[in-house]
Amino acid sequence: MVQTINPFIFCTERRLVELTGLRAGNLREFLAHLRSVEGSSIFHHTHHHFLAHHLIQPEFHNDFAAWIYDHLQEEALGEQLAAIDLFEFTTIRRLREAFITTVEGYLKIRRPPPGKLRPAKTFTFVNPRASSCRQTQWLIM
Repeated sequence: MVQTINPFIFCTERRLVELTGLRAGNLREFLAHLRSVEGSSIFHHTHHHFLAHHLIQPEFHNDFAAWIYDHLQEEALGEQLAAIDLFEFTTIRRLREAFITTVEGYLKIRRPPPGKLRPAKTFTFVNPRASSCRQTQWLIM
């Protein structure tokens, strides 16, 4: 009797991003883009660290908090954004609203200078793009 052998398939994933053309050099620009950017961009900037396997864990698990803390040097706001529990939200729309509300509240209390950062330090919004899964088959006997 001939036995059918099913191959074991390994899939690899490539995470690609697409530049949106939206860049922020200060908090007001960041807030304006946060209101209009696609939801997929917000998902990427807030969740991609959880989807990747890194040996070194970042200080902040979302790009918004890290950029505001490190490049704008608005430590209090960076920590507030990092404290938002991403898994508490069931929609990206609500998560977006939480980030907007937090930044708006911060801007009411603290009025950071309207200056702009050097281009290398600006925040660039990106969108994730799916890539095909490359399959490798192994016959297990």
